[in-house]
Amino acid sequence: MQRMSQTPSTRRMGLSIGPGGVVYVVVLALMGGVSVYTQANLLFWALGLMFGGLLVSGCMSFLSLRNVTVTRVLPAHGVVGEAMALRYEVRHNGRFLPVFNLIVREHWTKKSSDTSPANHPASLAGQPHGWVLHLGAGQLVMTEAPCWPTRRGTLSFESVELSTSFPFGVVRRTLRLPMPGRVLVYPKLRRVNRRLMHRMSEVSAGASRRIERAGGSEEFFSLRQYRSGDSMRMIDWKRTARTGQLISREMTQPSPMKLMLGLDLRPLEHAHHDKPNADGSADHAGESSSGTPTDGADAAYDEQVERAISLAASVICDAHLRRCQVGMVVTGVPCQVFPLHHSLPHRTRMLEALSLLDTSIRTFGSSGASVKPSVVIRPRGVEMATAKGVAMTLVAQEMDSYMEDFVGGASAALADPSLTSSPKREQVTRGGEA
Repeated sequence: MQRMSQTPSTRRMGLSIGPGGVVYVVVLALMGGVSVYTQANLLFWALGLMFGGLLVSGCMSFLSLRNVTVTRVLPAHGVVGEAMALRYEVRHNGRFLPVFNLIVREHWTKKSSDTSPANHPASLAGQPHGWVLHLGAGQLVMTEAPCWPTRRGTLSFESVELSTSFPFGVVRRTLRLPMPGRVLVYPKLRRVNRRLMHRMSEVSAGASRRIERAGGSEEFFSLRQYRSGDSMRMIDWKRTARTGQLISREMTQPSPMKLMLGLDLRPLEHAHHDKPNADGSADHAGESSSGTPTDGADAAYDEQVERAISLAASVICDAHLRRCQVGMVVTGVPCQVFPLHHSLPHRTRMLEALSLLDTSIRTFGSSGASVKPSVVIRPRGVEMATAKGVAMTLVAQEMDSYMEDFVGGASAALADPSLTSSPKREQVTRGGEA
């Protein structure tokens, strides 16, 4: 957990009057004018009570946030379209005055290029904010601020804003604390249809072969003497009765399915019409000298590219759940090649690579992978279900037909604790006296 001490130069504290306070001040001014004009004692008493309320509200709002400690706890990652909870540990280090009606929200500067007019990044559907009803002296309270990412990539946080308008809602006390942090947002994940996974297993090399060695639990392999730790269910009692010694059965283990996924983000003309020159180099029609296509990518094509990335991430997650060895190679966008492997860190690295793909940088050369993909995903084109051993093509235009209909979001689709990692603490901010 990384801590950052606050200094008066980095803290921003202020008092403001909200809409309720404006009404209160207008009524106070009217009450003062009427009292002076009529010289009624009852109106002067009411005017004094209103002035007292304004003074009490300002003093309590000013003193309430002087000894508050805030700790933001960021999740390990987020998923597009799924709720992501930002947690805050709010501690009151004072001894006397409690805090009521405390609002905790994220704040971004409007001069940021990724900030929408609603004062939150365009990659978020709304501004995250939490609420604490009561924070007593010396008490620690945990609150959550849900948010919904709408775009994959890195989501940056700038500062946390604490505010309260207790007791009368007239004066609002605000404390803004710089607290930078980042969360990586994965592409949108959905559950792949079983029939599609079966089709991919048919074109996958070595999908149904078995390794002729011991250690599995599928079919009979051989007999051997009993070893300490063997299961009693694996003992061959008939052979044991004949020989007078404990004999155990060994079983074979199946070879896992191997799925090499190819994500082809090149435009359709570059993906299908790579003509070799006389010197053996590739001639890419329509490519400019700067390495970008001359026609440019419109908004519709960019949407199909994002759908293709989401489809690739969904296939990787489903294949991992089925204990497949998964690899990935990306063409058209700079990205490293991932060999065939089955492990949680390997899948996490592939999802992170898909989250950080920069589709504005286009390349048209080969990926350099030595393994030929068995399944190729393209933004546009024609779906091709080929014979066994030949690459199968999936297109993002038909993504809805590849997915199963269910309710539950990405967490239910994955049903795996691997994407529910423990949260990490990004920053701890302490608010002392100004």
